[in-house]
Amino acid sequence: MRSNLPPSLIPSSVDTGMPVDLRSDVPLEPENVSQPHRPQIDIVNHIHQSLTRKRAHFSFPTSLVFSDPPTKDSAEYPHRTDAELLKPNSFFPLLLADGDSAEVVGYECSLAEYWDVLQPYPPGAGNELAMVTKDLILDALRYLDRSKGVEWNKQLRAKKDPDSFIISGEYLSIPSSPLLAHEICR
Repeated sequence: MRSNLPPSLIPSSVDTGMPVDLRSDVPLEPENVSQPHRPQIDIVNHIHQSLTRKRAHFSFPTSLVFSDPPTKDSAEYPHRTDAELLKPNSFFPLLLADGDSAEVVGYECSLAEYWDVLQPYPPGAGNELAMVTKDLILDALRYLDRSKGVEWNKQLRAKKDPDSFIISGEYLSIPSSPLLAHEICR
């Protein structure tokens, strides 16, 4: 499997001084992973630290742009299974031309890449940090999915009620009178 981790997330070396390339086509063999080697531990540690930093600094945008926005006939956003969460931007896709939406998709992609790198690490056998990191990845993906669902449902409510609009992520109903609506927007 070929990794698409950005170069900034790929460790250039580990304590052994040997270069580490997570983009290699050679998959990690589970039996090799069960006996921790220093480079593998460093990869897991690097991913865990990168994930922790990203989670601490990521703020979900106040609005998103969907490739196919909700219509009056759309259904509410259903939450996805963990397996579905690992396929970035495959469900109610976001428009990548929008910067905020692209940032969310980029975060989903990096989480899926981390998951792919950690997948060969079986539970136990000294892989506790890998298991904790995989749990953090799933938690982050669930958070993104819930937040995306809130935004979809907010836009759906606005489509179903023509006298509404969204301000800073909040749904408001506007009076029919153009004069009163003008006063509210001052």
